[in-house]
Amino acid sequence: MRQVGTRGRTLWRPMHRIWIAIAILCLGFTGAGCQSPTLIDRLRGDVPKPVVLTPLPPTAIIVSNFERDLEKTSFGAADQQSLARLLQLADIFYQQLAHRRLNSIATFHDPALREFFRSEEAFADYYADLVQDLGDGHFEANRPQLIDLESLHVEDAGNRAVAVVNFEGENSLPLRFWSVNYSRRDIWERTDDRWWIVPGKL
Repeated sequence: MRQVGTRGRTLWRPMHRIWIAIAILCLGFTGAGCQSPTLIDRLRGDVPKPVVLTPLPPTAIIVSNFERDLEKTSFGAADQQSLARLLQLADIFYQQLAHRRLNSIATFHDPALREFFRSEEAFADYYADLVQDLGDGHFEANRPQLIDLESLHVEDAGNRAVAVVNFEGENSLPLRFWSVNYSRRDIWERTDDRWWIVPGKL
């Protein structure tokens, strides 16, 4: 019970009446100040519509079950062997990026990273794009702690693959105690039975 003084007389107002009045006012507003996705929105009939997910192409290979999914494709034995080699190369490349500060000269000049690109220019373009994206994503020290190769989308009769890669790291913003995530799509192309990373347009 709350006591409110009014010009020489005392008015007693039970607290539940005040909350009922606030709830009625909230029903009349459409602004963000009184929204409740579990109660108010349902009373107003504003129930969110279900999210429609776009199905993956039939040639997509989920990395967690790579061998099983690869057998379901129409690729021949030689192409399957080459794609299995692609998975090995991708694992090696992305493992070399994890737990390293990428906006450093030492990492940039690591010759092991350059072996996955046709030229120095291709490597420099890819590297600059990756470092910029991690910086924009507020990765602490530009250092991904976890890199997850989620899937490979095989195209062009098995000569081209799009790798969906997720990067996770610590948040560089102050008072942010949760991790940050960044997902990118890297293009791998096969030339003379060798796989190369092809950087996107800057």
